[in-house]
Amino acid sequence: MAKASDPPKINAKSDPPSKQGATTRLAQRNAATEVSSGQQTTDTPASKSRPPDKWFETLSPEMQKSLMGEQLILWTDSPLNNPHRFQLPMPLPERVKSFEICAAMGEHRARVLNVFNALERSQRLRVYLSSPEKDEVVPTPLRDAVKLYRAVFVAGRSLEGPNAEFYADALEPLGPSGVLDVPARECRQVWIDVSTNALPAGSHKIVLVVQSLEHDIASLRFHRRALPLEIRVSPFCLPQTMPIHIQLWEGTEGRSLPYEQWLDDMHAHYVNGFFHVWNNVLNHITRADRIREELVSAYELRTGGRKLRPVLLAKHKYGKILFGYGLFREFEMRLANRMKLEFMSPPWKAAFKEYVLTMREYLDSIGITPKDYIVELWDEAHGGTARRVLAAGRYFKEIAPEIRTMMDVPKKVSSREVLLMDPVTDIWCPSLSRIKNLPDELEDYRRTGKEIWIYQCPTDVVWQSPLEVYRKYPWWGWKLRVDGLAYWNYDSQKTDAWNNFDHGGYQDCMMIYPTPTGPIPSRRWEAWREGMQDHLYLHVLKTRLDRAEQSGIAKPAIQSGRNTLNTQVERVLSTNDPETVEDARRVLAETIISLENAAKPAQVD
Repeated sequence: MAKASDPPKINAKSDPPSKQGATTRLAQRNAATEVSSGQQTTDTPASKSRPPDKWFETLSPEMQKSLMGEQLILWTDSPLNNPHRFQLPMPLPERVKSFEICAAMGEHRARVLNVFNALERSQRLRVYLSSPEKDEVVPTPLRDAVKLYRAVFVAGRSLEGPNAEFYADALEPLGPSGVLDVPARECRQVWIDVSTNALPAGSHKIVLVVQSLEHDIASLRFHRRALPLEIRVSPFCLPQTMPIHIQLWEGTEGRSLPYEQWLDDMHAHYVNGFFHVWNNVLNHITRADRIREELVSAYELRTGGRKLRPVLLAKHKYGKILFGYGLFREFEMRLANRMKLEFMSPPWKAAFKEYVLTMREYLDSIGITPKDYIVELWDEAHGGTARRVLAAGRYFKEIAPEIRTMMDVPKKVSSREVLLMDPVTDIWCPSLSRIKNLPDELEDYRRTGKEIWIYQCPTDVVWQSPLEVYRKYPWWGWKLRVDGLAYWNYDSQKTDAWNNFDHGGYQDCMMIYPTPTGPIPSRRWEAWREGMQDHLYLHVLKTRLDRAEQSGIAKPAIQSGRNTLNTQVERVLSTNDPETVEDARRVLAETIISLENAAKPAQVD
């Protein structure tokens, strides 16, 4: 039986979305999505299936009576929990009176405020920041450190298939006005993002204000609520870069958008490995005997709608570049097959050699050397492709032995195929799900002495758990002791990222929502960043423990610290409770501070 607090579903046709008419499907899903223009659609299929008054009637008489005297109900929750439009905890939640955020220097933390409109009509609110002292202006560093967003509901296909559900996934800046519209008897969420990059250690206080903008204020109990927010910054700083490789596949190649903003956004979320595909330049080649001339022309003109050189140099500025989805695969699919070059025949080898050497020479000419990039030979090669990868990979190593290669390994690849491709692979990148199912295989990779990454490749991402898929991912990286974490995809969309139902097959797979002025983050993208910071906490603690051991601090204290580190990793990976993850970070921070204090020389009076 459905509870009164269960999220509504959009009942599509009896056929799954792939079999519905495109026009009908598009109309339904467009109506079901709150777009980023600031307008919030209330006349949606979901609200028609359960309008506010009908939803209200499902409550107990006591609950109805308690709500009749309310205007707004405010409560806090974990940023990892995805609220739905009709969310209201029962019994009524404890009203929020204040916020506290604890963080190290140089990190981002988030808190959320859920706002439920108990009235039978919509309300317009203003949410803004104020100084704790009357008539004082919020100091600039503190004002710049706290940003407010509203969680925008986006429709995504549920696991059940033909139905869709709303997910408060997109985080749109609330804007200078701070206006927030809350429909009748619905819930909206305010996201509070705090950056401590410019804040010194200590306590910093600010006030979050929720104010009604209704004209008939006299008839309403709720007028203005001031919620103190204390930011307590710990006396240690997190590193600004990850100690391991963080690889993100991206789908922004063909966009006519300000690419630097995308790179800045990825860099701010600890990405240091960027993706690039060559398929556009291969499409320019018309003759096998003119590969060098036509490739150079394509490099210097345009590819993917923008100049190639500045894009590559911008990626190089922030980290390494991974060329995919397979140097050999793209050559086969986009050139060799089109020109009917038989695999490993003399004409095929001549063309492939010219292709590889031209690419390397062009990158050398713009200051990107082989140590700055990696090539993927074939994306998720398996079956008969594995033997072809071995043959082509051996020839590639003859042509350019200084260029490192990477192979990603999905669950469907057999261990025999992995062993077959090992001689031509410098970096192994098995999927996390594969390693979970085949834990002994990780030791096989270790015995090769090669670099090991793991990767995730979820689809239909809107409904994916921010905790399980994103926040806990770096914790898995720590436990497995891998050299890199990879994820597909930053921004893969078919037509419109705000509409998950404008095409067949899987839904859009992205961390952000693109707009003409730059990316809008998702709840999942922010969970990714918090997870990376969790990894940095683990890294800082381990570094402090290693340093303490060398400096002669008592062994029991060091062993206690190592036990704490290992215990918190196991604790996080065995829970689905967001508060447990937050508490684990608190424990790590306290242990780091205690080690710092123990390392300080005692003061002499």
